[in-house]
Amino acid sequence: MSCPIDHAGASAIADAAWGPGPQARPGAKGAKANEHKVFRASQRLMWYFNMYARWRGKRGADVVAIPFLGYGINGAVAVREMLLDEARFPNTNSRPETVLLSQVVGPASLTNQNGKPHRDLRLQLTDLFTPRYVSELCDRVLTDVMDNLERQLRAGETVDMARFTKIMTGAIVADLNGEEFETVEAQERRALELSELGRQLANMIPARLRPFTPKELAKVNERLDLLVEGLEETYEAGEERTVPGRFKARGVPWDVARGILVVLILGGLETTQSGGSRLVALLSDTNQWADLHARPDKLMETIDESIRVTTPVPIITRWVAEDTVFRGTRMKQDKLVVAFLNNAVRDERVIPDGGDFCPARTIPRELRQLHFGAGPHFCIGNNLARGEMKMFMERVLRVPGEIEVVDRTFAKHCLIPTYKHLMVRIKPGSASKQHAA
Repeated sequence: MSCPIDHAGASAIADAAWGPGPQARPGAKGAKANEHKVFRASQRLMWYFNMYARWRGKRGADVVAIPFLGYGINGAVAVREMLLDEARFPNTNSRPETVLLSQVVGPASLTNQNGKPHRDLRLQLTDLFTPRYVSELCDRVLTDVMDNLERQLRAGETVDMARFTKIMTGAIVADLNGEEFETVEAQERRALELSELGRQLANMIPARLRPFTPKELAKVNERLDLLVEGLEETYEAGEERTVPGRFKARGVPWDVARGILVVLILGGLETTQSGGSRLVALLSDTNQWADLHARPDKLMETIDESIRVTTPVPIITRWVAEDTVFRGTRMKQDKLVVAFLNNAVRDERVIPDGGDFCPARTIPRELRQLHFGAGPHFCIGNNLARGEMKMFMERVLRVPGEIEVVDRTFAKHCLIPTYKHLMVRIKPGSASKQHAA
């Protein structure tokens, strides 16, 4: 069963009064500073490239030559245009076997396919993550761990939200592998083990162009086998309540299903962990918990705005299929194209104060869901990520009071920007104030 939120009294607050503008928040600058630190700590070199591209973009350059990488694209309109143009900017170069992702998961994982093969496979998976299925999956897998989180918060305990989001996403991976647990403690331990494996794997994917050596690839595959050790058995069982079973029911061969599932696991682990903990930090830094308690019907707008601001996947890469000119810049075949999503979602030409977290704002058409990509390769797991975050936030909002950040540390040298630790608790006295209001 889903966890309901009390909507009593919410209708008394007009939509026009839902949260002030971004500059009205006393914590807006601090929130932006913390987001800046999260990104900078994760990948210093990519952060420099990102800031260089942003600096050039402010001078009107939508396409920027990036030393050692290829080309960077900043603007929201330009990024969307590039992602929609699969013919000129495919996911692989003229030697697809050297692309890192293809080396790890094989030639068919959706994210490294193009053209008709990609469209046909995508069509088979149209209803893979329907909202109803995602809700049922989250209820079945996450109810116990959510109960535990709610109990801790209600007891006034300090909780590490970075750790909890690892438990949340790791539990989903355990279910993909067909694992079952007798106690919530056992489920949480296993979820953390799988999350650590995912972190190690993600961090083995460097920001570089050269392929893995045979020795490096062997290390990657060793950890990958541990991460997905029960995946094939779950697929063969064919139960449609499981994600691997849904692949089999749709006629997707095992070797193809495995490649897609690996990408979903690695992407889902890191990005949902990042997005969940950073949303909690943003709400706390900008003092918006009371607003959300008053308007729980605005939860999905809040989640979507947080994903835009945090942009857990700050870049998307493509390749130049052949020599071409894009927005006035000559681009050479087989050069890497980096879409700086972190910059695009802040494009001041389409969204004022784009670095500010403001759930009350209306997202411009050019930016809607851009953080999940665009065009034929739009993230297939977006409903699952949003569904996990929705259940997580619903449980947090059931606890009276406002969450405050007690301590935080930023994760260093990792693929996806995130918190290493985010220690939070219910602010003393805030529950009684909420009841009085």
